[in-house]
Amino acid sequence: MCIQKITSKNNIKKTLIGLGLIGLFCFESADSHLDLRKNRQIQSDLYKSNEQDESKEEALMQKIKEGKRQMSILIKEAAPLEERYLRVRRERDEVCNALVKWLTDLYGSDAHSFLFEMLRSKNFRDLITRVDIIQTESALFDEKLAEWDHAVEKEVEAKSFYDKQMDKTTKYLTELNEELTVIANRIKDREKRAKALEMLEEEHKDEARNLNLEDLANGKLFNRFFSVNQFRWPLKGAYISSPFGSSAGRRDYHTGIDTKTVPGPAGYGAPVYAAADGVVVESRPSSGYGWLIRIYHGNYKGKKIFTCYGHSDPHQVKVFRGDSVRRGQQITSVGNSGISTGPHLHLEVRFNEQKVNPLKYMHLA
Repeated sequence: MCIQKITSKNNIKKTLIGLGLIGLFCFESADSHLDLRKNRQIQSDLYKSNEQDESKEEALMQKIKEGKRQMSILIKEAAPLEERYLRVRRERDEVCNALVKWLTDLYGSDAHSFLFEMLRSKNFRDLITRVDIIQTESALFDEKLAEWDHAVEKEVEAKSFYDKQMDKTTKYLTELNEELTVIANRIKDREKRAKALEMLEEEHKDEARNLNLEDLANGKLFNRFFSVNQFRWPLKGAYISSPFGSSAGRRDYHTGIDTKTVPGPAGYGAPVYAAADGVVVESRPSSGYGWLIRIYHGNYKGKKIFTCYGHSDPHQVKVFRGDSVRRGQQITSVGNSGISTGPHLHLEVRFNEQKVNPLKYMHLA
């Protein structure tokens, strides 16, 4: 037994060395004492830092969402510009060709034709008049061509503006995504380190439970932070038999959700799992709930988060006040105690003791 214990501790020690955490702990011998309070303070600090980074993540994701919206608008507005540019350019060429053809039809296509037109003058006044007409018509030609060239240039400028805006937005979104990746990796690393610290408590369950009870008595427990990013549904293959809030067939306001695996008595005894990591703060008989289990999941964004599990029968209960639990750990089974119409689990989620709809925080698994 002693050899197994030493081997287990050595494995944990190797894990911590690999994570660069060995300096946080002192292994004195096979019966060494783990400073759980220091351990928990480090965990709490890690999760608190993650909470701050998660707020930054949310802000970045909002910026990315807005950036993508702006990009969609730019793409939508720029889409017709290429087609419009090609159309204006084509029309300009058509006008230019038409004007050239018109002048060619009038005066010919070479210098001899132009000279011939001048020689047809009856006198000097007629010559001057013909020269003025040709100059006027040439000026009109140049003016028309300049107008179309200007129209083409405007289309090019418009297209260039959108190209620059899209390049700028693309660069901005790339920078935001890179920053988001850095923060996500930082959060993941802290969670990995915190989980490694939690592994150590598995070797000291009795000591951890006593410390939980002590912290529960003096109120320090409710300053702890856990990883509460995701809740799992406490029943596998379950359905909702009675929703949260007011519903048909109920006189009272339902403060949680009733859920079960199958209708009728056949659902009795189905395993109930903890929705997230935490500490059991209540595990006791309660008139309406039957046997009530309440788990504290941490102080997250200034709110104390709890889940409650009702209607188990006493013999089904596997956790008690002060026990640390892990997400997905079986804590009890579906029972039929208290005010109950049949075997089911009554599930509640509470923020600072305010009962909220559990469906907002977990999904059927």
